[in-house]
This record gives sequence, structure tokens and C-alpha cells, in this order.
Amino acid sequence: MSELGDMRRFNTRKRLNSYVGIDTTEVDSGDHQSARHITKHGNPHARRILYWTVILMINPKMGNNHIRDAYQKPLPRRRNSSSVKWIASSKQSDTL
Repeated sequence: MSELGDMRRFNTRKRLNSYVGIDTTEVDSGDHQSARHITKHGNPHARRILYWTVILMINPKMGNNHIRDAYQKPLPRRRNSSSVKWIASSKQSDTL
């Protein structure tokens, strides 16, 4: 939390995600549409703390929690585990 500073400056979840660097972007070019990925523009230290917090929270030894529920929730299309961890990170930033 101290890495983020005054939380009141983030009016929306989108601004907090952008500050941490877990906001998504996608590139469109005519008929081609690339997959979404995180921008990684933002505070790398805060992003690293958030990432490891999520890794620890999805550990089965931690028991049930809202982050683990979001991680294990079936997705409509197949995604790799890395993107699911970033989705769970976004969910964690909502609770801050």
C-alpha cells in the first residue's frame, strides 16, 4: 500500500491498474486483431508486489478467498496461466 501512496488519487480501478501497469491493450490493424496483453507501463515495484501477492493467495494452502475463486473460475475461452494471474491481479487491485 505504501508503494501506491495516497489511494484517493485513483478515482477508478482503471487508473489504479494503469499506475501499476496491468492495464490491457490490444492492437487492431484492418482485419487483424491481436490478443490483449498488459502494457507494463507503470510502477514496476508495485506490479511485482501485486503479482507475488496474487501468487501467494492462489496457493492451495491459503484456503478459499476471492482471488483464488477468480483464478479458478472457468473462462469462456482458453487463456494461458500467466494471463489468468494478471486477471487475478486486477481483481486484487479492486480490493485495495
